[in-house]
Amino acid sequence: MPMLHCTRHHTTLCAIVDINPYLARLRAQSDTDGAKGSIERPGESPNIPWQTRAALPTDYENRLGDALEQVFEGGATELADVVAQLNTLGCPAPDGQPWTAERFTETMRALVAR
Repeated sequence: MPMLHCTRHHTTLCAIVDINPYLARLRAQSDTDGAKGSIERPGESPNIPWQTRAALPTDYENRLGDALEQVFEGGATELADVVAQLNTLGCPAPDGQPWTAERFTETMRALVAR
């Protein structure tokens, strides 16, 4: 599996892979080419949603993801707790305002649809 981009994430080194490593590879191609020029049969290869995204996450989305990791690692399980902890961490909604349950739900829907 190729490592296309590495970043420091907490205390471990993480690889971000921008291709689906489960797709079939042509024998003559390198790992960085994936299965370029071939078509997978529907249903025979895993479809990993984050690897079929249209673009890499924005800086804001990465910061929000990091904050959400902290929130869930801290034990939050209810929406009200998630919203309160995001606000406590100083991670605002995309419009710069504090989170509300409604704003959080709308933002998550928009990010999933992106």
